[in-house]
Amino acid sequence: MNRIKIVLIILLVLSSCKAKKQTKFRVSNIPKTNELIELMNSSKFNCNWISAKISGKFINNNQNISFKGNIKIKNDSLIWLSLSPGLGLELGRVLFDQDSIHFMNRFEKKYYKISYESLSSMIEFNINFDEIQSIILGNPIMIFANKKFITEIIEDDFSLSSFNKKQRQKILKNKKKSDTDIFVTKINPITYRVINEKYQNLFYNKMLSIEYKDFEKINNNLLAESINLSIESETQIKLLISFSKVQINKKLSFPFNIPESYEVIN
Repeated sequence: MNRIKIVLIILLVLSSCKAKKQTKFRVSNIPKTNELIELMNSSKFNCNWISAKISGKFINNNQNISFKGNIKIKNDSLIWLSLSPGLGLELGRVLFDQDSIHFMNRFEKKYYKISYESLSSMIEFNINFDEIQSIILGNPIMIFANKKFITEIIEDDFSLSSFNKKQRQKILKNKKKSDTDIFVTKINPITYRVINEKYQNLFYNKMLSIEYKDFEKINNNLLAESINLSIESETQIKLLISFSKVQINKKLSFPFNIPESYEVIN
């Protein structure tokens, strides 16, 4: 009898633990739009320098490439990447500055310099240095101060949207494709960190989605250690990135010397 009681107690404890794991924070009140924007902006990942190991996968219509490497960032100035195909050899280096993107192909001994306009044309989405940095750091790519947004609760998360749920559904169901930008930014109701951003334009058949997961606390900052980015247009692109061994606020160097033997392609 005592054994039966013990087994029952163990089962009750295990079931209660399981229930606790499945419990999700319930949201009942949502801040006003200006207050939510302020809370979100105050929770941005903010540091002068950051470095990390990265690994990930790039997928488009024709390619499926896994990579590893290192990343360094000087806030609002430089983003430096050293990439390898997973075999230990450096495939190349990429340097983003405010004006251009520089790529050094170690295998082919070629150096490329392209503008953000050219990159935008390639991926069929307008993008610049600040937006690339924001995506890496998990900060919002939208400038909320310049537009009117609607606050909502979506699946127990806060959201800032260009249209409310009913309006979005109406736009999506309309057979005549609207040349209207639909933005939805989902925000964690406890940390106020962005967990998902989505941009959609039906007329041009474009959608950009960025999902952030696995947040880790680093010197009072929360950083998403996993990023899933997808672009849907005529070109389908997926980019999966994971960060590890993150260090912040240690002054960094950004080596990017182009050997004289390299072919320069502008």
